[in-house]
This record gives sequence, structure tokens and C-alpha cells, in this order.
Amino acid sequence: MKKYYLLIAGLLILLGAAWLLSSAGRLEAENTGPEKKIELAETTVRGYKDGRLLWSLQSRYIWSALNIDHAVVENIYNGRLYDNGRLLLDDFSARKVQANAPQERLYADKGFRATLRRGGQQPVSIWGEQLNYSAAAKRSTLQKKILVVDRGTRINASKAEIDHAAQQLFFGKDTVLTRPDTTLTADELTVDLKNDIFTARSNVRLTREPEQTANELRRAKTLISADTLQADVSGNFAQMTLSGNVFIEQAGKQASGRQALYNEKENLIYLSDGEYSQAENAAVVKAQKIIVDIAAEKFTAAGAAEASIILPRKQ
Repeated sequence: MKKYYLLIAGLLILLGAAWLLSSAGRLEAENTGPEKKIELAETTVRGYKDGRLLWSLQSRYIWSALNIDHAVVENIYNGRLYDNGRLLLDDFSARKVQANAPQERLYADKGFRATLRRGGQQPVSIWGEQLNYSAAAKRSTLQKKILVVDRGTRINASKAEIDHAAQQLFFGKDTVLTRPDTTLTADELTVDLKNDIFTARSNVRLTREPEQTANELRRAKTLISADTLQADVSGNFAQMTLSGNVFIEQAGKQASGRQALYNEKENLIYLSDGEYSQAENAAVVKAQKIIVDIAAEKFTAAGAAEASIILPRKQ
């Protein structure tokens, strides 16, 4: 009987050793990441290159496998990015940042938020999933679920680039710009932050939503297309210039021309050297200027004008 108990005990010891070995193997596999050489908690990390301050990040936790110049910074808040002493991004927060001071690069992943400064003007708020900042190139690349908010203008995109030296933003073809009752899409969109001007190029589509009238009827949606659109949004209302294959459609009426001016406050479009027609009759009016009253759904010819009527043929 004693030999039997000793045999059972030996088997248990062998099984325990095997379990410990397999557990150690699993733990080793789970910890194959870089070995941490530096750990800091609740501190501020600053990146410098040749005595120039590149960034200042307050963080809950910082670690590095090399040195503080190559740090992984987690749970960042109240961060700031600089260019030769000029504040570029303020109120920067992110879940995780990889900072590389020798290369003058900072990469944020898993979500970030920042305030883009632009001199004495009102700052711009930015959100996104990823940010790659190069202090040497003075540029930031933004990716995934980007939202840019500048007063009454909102821009959604999957990719954007900031030229900090020129103070310009660049967006691609999946970009959607919205203002009160207005939506703009295009293949390219550039925002001049210094002068509050945005320029849309190629396949420009501008949609003006219908308005609520006194008798609670909805007016018609206005559709505008062109090759290029430039808008000055420095005031409360935009002043837009459209050029190249301008086309306007509203409530069965259509107008086309080479250039148009759109006054957002007056809700008027001034179309140069164009023509318009409507579905209810076969008349085509060509005029030196065509005025489109968006609110009144009215197309009016001004200056030299001529009308053509196509009469149905007798069978």
C-alpha cells in the first residue's frame, strides 16, 4: 500500500512539473514584446532636436525599450507640438504615442484630438484615429475617421494632410464638407487657414437643402455642379465662385454657364453667359446673366437675352 501511495505522489509531481513548464511557455509567448528599459508614471516628456523644443506631452504612463528619445507615451493629455517655438497643435490628447526625437517624428494611434492654432484667428478642432507628425517636414498626416470643425464648417474624411508652414489642409475625394443646409463633395479640397478660403476641384457637387416656408411646405433642393469652387468663409456667410461647366438644377428648372457667383447670405446665384430651361415648357433662354433665387425658386434673365421655343412637329 505504501508503494502505491508513493507512485500516486510521483505521478502528481510529474503532472505538476509538466503544467508549470507549459504555463511558463505560454507566459514567454505572451511577453515577446520589447523589453522595457525605462518606465515613468504621471510625468511630462519633452522632445528636443538641436536645442529646439519639438513637443511637450503630459502622460499617465511612459515606457521605452531604448531611451527617453524613443518613448512610447500612453494616455496623453494637454500635449503641445511646436515648430521653432511656434505652437502648432494644442490641447493634444491621445491613447498612445510613439515619439522619436532624433528623427523629429511623433506617431499617435488609437484615437487623438487636437486644437490647430493659426495665429490670432480662432483655432480649428481636429479628431481622428491616427496622426503622423514630422517636425522636419513641418507636416502632419491624419488618417481614419477624421473630423475637422471650424466654426460653422465641418469636414469629414478618411485621410488629410496639414502643411504647418503654409497653414493649409489637404483632403482627398472621399471628403464631405457641410455648412448649415449645405453639403459639398469633390475629388480634391484645400483649406487655406490663414485666409479662411477653401477650394474644391474636380467633380464638385454642392447641395443646398430645401427650406421651411411660412406655410410649412418644403421648398425644392438645389443641386449645383462645377469643375472648381472657391469659397471665402471669413464671415458668417460664404461667398463662392464656381467655374467650368457650371450646372444648376432646382424644381424642374435647369441652368448652365461658364461661371457663377453664389452669395450664401442672399441665397442668390449669379450665372454668367448661360442659359436656362424648365420642364413645363420647351423654351430655352440664353442671357448675359442669369439670377437664380434659391429661396423663391426663381430663374431670371438679366442683360442681353434671347429665347428659343421648340414647337412640336405636326404628324
